[in-house]
Amino acid sequence: MSEDDFWNLIADASERGKLSMQKLENCLERLPDEQIIEFDGHLIDRIDELDIDRCLKALQRNPEVEQSMSDDGLEYLLSGVISRGREVFEEARRDASVLESGQWFEHEDLLHVASELIEAREDSPQTATSRRGTVSSPARVFSERYPVPPKDLETDFPADTFGWILADVQDASFPAIEELVYNGGSFAIYPESDSDSVRSAFAGPADAACEKLRSAIDFREIPGLVLNISITVGDQSYGPEVRPICSRNGPFDLRPGVAIGIDRRSLHKSESPELDILGASVVFDALEVYFAGHAQELAAISLLRGS
Repeated sequence: MSEDDFWNLIADASERGKLSMQKLENCLERLPDEQIIEFDGHLIDRIDELDIDRCLKALQRNPEVEQSMSDDGLEYLLSGVISRGREVFEEARRDASVLESGQWFEHEDLLHVASELIEAREDSPQTATSRRGTVSSPARVFSERYPVPPKDLETDFPADTFGWILADVQDASFPAIEELVYNGGSFAIYPESDSDSVRSAFAGPADAACEKLRSAIDFREIPGLVLNISITVGDQSYGPEVRPICSRNGPFDLRPGVAIGIDRRSLHKSESPELDILGASVVFDALEVYFAGHAQELAAISLLRGS
């Protein structure tokens, strides 16, 4: 689906400049899953194209807009801007001051229409059979990644930074539980490895790195920084590579993490010291890839690897 197709769908589902969700759903229902997911991706891309700070300031100057809006409320309002069509969107993108006057309404439904349609299809027996048990869901990608920190670091850290590195070991010998699809790729979630020794081999070094590297990380830049390391045990090795992934136990919003594939044949000595060495090496490799270009962080990782 092209951007023109996206805007044509919005126009076709609108009456006198107002989007009809029923008409939009009818239009989307005629499309395959992939195009519905692409529609959702275009919607998120259009929101990202708006200057969030300027839009927020403009809306705060508008006496007809509720001023105590949350981050979600702002996103719903920007979705409402998009719901009014391409011409209105382009005007707001060029000059956010157009939002300082007039009535602007939230359009939360537009943000959920794609995922709800996909979920409805997955609930049907025919769709469930065709997918062989794997659920495919649209997912949002957040591009936030650790920036270059300033020289002065905090000595006190938020409580939630004590577990900022999460190593998740999944077993690809089973069918994927869910495939999170985004505009440009996908991330498959497999069952967690049932081997305590394998999970511990990766979780141990990750837990140790959480504490020992905290003094080299500036959590003021990303207060909620969580680095997910996804280790998939399967038929081949790959990575480590930075790509959108998610935590098994967290909300299914994709953020930059590190994905690594481990050939299961390399884990045949599941109780051996070699497994612990492999686990530590994989975690350190993942950290070095994620913090590439950040000298202070890489130096701390190198010291930890050599200890």
